[in-house]
Amino acid sequence: MGTQSTICKNVESTCYIIGAYARAKRSDTTSLQAPLSREGVYVSRTLYVGNLPFSATEETLAVKFARCGTVVSVTLVKDPMTGHSKRCGYIEMATQAEAQTAVDRLNLADYEGRLMSVNKVAAAVPAVGRA
Repeated sequence: MGTQSTICKNVESTCYIIGAYARAKRSDTTSLQAPLSREGVYVSRTLYVGNLPFSATEETLAVKFARCGTVVSVTLVKDPMTGHSKRCGYIEMATQAEAQTAVDRLNLADYEGRLMSVNKVAAAVPAVGRA
């Protein structure tokens, strides 16, 4: 019984040390955070695009959004069972200004008979200091 409690204490202290290390490493990720806007809100270069036609592909979306700036990546959300598009996706632009231009120009724009919804995605803020 004494050996088992010693092992448990060692495991708990190891987990505590690993957790403290992870928290310390997370606090060093300030360079990975998205910059703050004037309002104190984290801003992002990633856009959510919804209400797409089933015929939309990553290539056609990249061409459409390239008119607003440099497209870094395009990801269509697909059903894992069927592989069919869920008619929405995410597009990452090169700069925040280009992302805003895309929202201004393409939100509620016609795309093969459907009004596309284009919105900025809130930037993820690392959970610093959580236990």
